[in-house]
Amino acid sequence: MKTNSDTNRALYLGLDVHKEQTVIAILEGSRDAEPRA
Repeated sequence: MKTNSDTNRALYLGLDVHKEQTVIAILEGSRDAEPRA
């Protein structure tokens, strides 16, 4: 039986840093993934 710890998933994080705020975007490693902020 496979569990979540048996699979490798790539996550990409993007930081948009400004003086007033910081925005973090997350993108999963699949080819058709949509970014989440």
